[in-house]
Amino acid sequence: MTPVSPFQAVAVCSALLYAKFIVTAITGAGKKFATGNRAPEDEAAKPGKEQAFGLGSNESTSLLSASEKAAKIEDIRWQRILSNDVENIPLGLIIAYGAANSGGNATVTVVAIVAFTLARFLHTIAYANGWLYPRITGYGLGILSTFVLAGNAVAGAFSSA
Repeated sequence: MTPVSPFQAVAVCSALLYAKFIVTAITGAGKKFATGNRAPEDEAAKPGKEQAFGLGSNESTSLLSASEKAAKIEDIRWQRILSNDVENIPLGLIIAYGAANSGGNATVTVVAIVAFTLARFLHTIAYANGWLYPRITGYGLGILSTFVLAGNAVAGAFSSA
């Protein structure tokens, strides 16, 4: 028997990934202020920059300063981090809960969900910092961990059949 049950591992990793998602969402939302990509009514929350979903009256990429272009890139970067999380984390967790409930190998479930969680954190940190290969590694390890969880779920489902 493993010192940590699959349910404990999945519960802890779910909580950590949800917290990471919230931090990512809030950070990404904050990045939108610098580029004017917030809703027009959001200008009241942080006056000084026109907010018009990036379509303000003086918006033209050819007229942007280097710092404005950098801000747009940061905004888009965080949008993509969030989109990638929304695409990958829910399915990974569904499969992890399936592995935990199916009767698959408990150690495999614990190791795979921890690896998935660490991989998703690596992906975010790497993407936020513009590190290509660590980002690819984080993404790939997350996918691999999900496949391991899926295989363990299937194996467990058929082991008692």
